Amino acid sequence: QTNEIVTVFFAYFVCRAAKLCMEDDVENWDSKVEKNVTALIKDVTKEGEEDFSISRPSNDLRIKCVVTSEIILESIKQVGEKITRESARFLAAVNLVVCCELIGVALFNFNAKISENPSGIYESKAEAAAMCDHYERLENLSTAVKKLVHSVLSDKNMMRVKELLSLISAFFRHYKSNASTLSNRCGSKASKQQRMDVYVKGNSPDEPEQ
Repeated sequence: QTNEIVTVFFAYFVCRAAKLCMEDDVENWDSKVEKNVTALIKDVTKEGEEDFSISRPSNDLRIKCVVTSEIILESIKQVGEKITRESARFLAAVNLVVCCELIGVALFNFNAKISENPSGIYESKAEAAAMCDHYERLENLSTAVKKLVHSVLSDKNMMRVKELLSLISAFFRHYKSNASTLSNRCGSKASKQQRMDVYVKGNSPDEPEQ
């Protein structure tokens, strides 16, 4: 319980930090977050099925954290040079994507532990399916934002941004595949991509990679 309380504290902190970092160049930040939180809550809850932890204080916050990471990347892609020309701020924004997502995942895990029928780190298969879509969007956004990185050789902040985007893209791909499996999406894009990766590497699905 102590770990959850500490995580909740940091969740409030990173969401606030994200707003301070982005709101000057992103109109209606709070409205965007609220709209996306509402949409994701609908996705993670099965139709006609009450969310088991809806009364827990960390419930909406876990959604807000992962939504915030997505909005940061969307905003960088849309605003472009207003943010990317300030390498220190660009780096701070990408770091906040990492922090928001990791803290959000931790809160999902806390909620799943008290769920009656958990699916891995998620409370249900519907939740896992919604998060699979979320990670796919994040993976695509990371790739798009990486194309905005410039002056890598002359700017250490830009170099770090590029490294971070490469790392989190792989992180999102892994969690997408994991969420796809937990949601039983046998024909999902994540599962197909995993099989394609095996094919390209020249290994059969049952053979370990050399």
